Amino acid sequence: MLTKPIRITGTSRRGGFTLIELMLVLAIVAILTAIALPSYWRYVARAHRAEAKTALLQVAHWMERARTANGVYPVGESTDGMLVALKPAHYQLTLRGSTVSSFTVVAQRTGPMRTDVCGDLTLTHAGERGAEGYSVTHVARECWGR
Repeated sequence: MLTKPIRITGTSRRGGFTLIELMLVLAIVAILTAIALPSYWRYVARAHRAEAKTALLQVAHWMERARTANGVYPVGESTDGMLVALKPAHYQLTLRGSTVSSFTVVAQRTGPMRTDVCGDLTLTHAGERGAEGYSVTHVARECWGR
């Protein structure tokens, strides 16, 4: 005995998304993006700042080694090659007030880091950490600590 397959008739719905479903997904994506992007940019800025702090510390160590070997801090052109070699991304290293007995190395913000809240990071021969043009109240804790 052969039977015919049973066919159910009625409304059939085509596969796909409605406009409301698509708009809801776009709204969720926009909200997540609005939350995630500022966090991401803060993380990127902190990474660039960490690279600049590392370069400042390397310059200070190099200057101290040179002073140990020669009795004085190097000044002038002898430091230019070292500053160029240690150039961190989005910062420019310079020595300010460099004498045979003291120095201050500065990591000046460039490019997208120009608006960084921590300003231009500084490090002196005495190990004093600071910043120029910063907008946070506790530079050592907020900018050098993280």
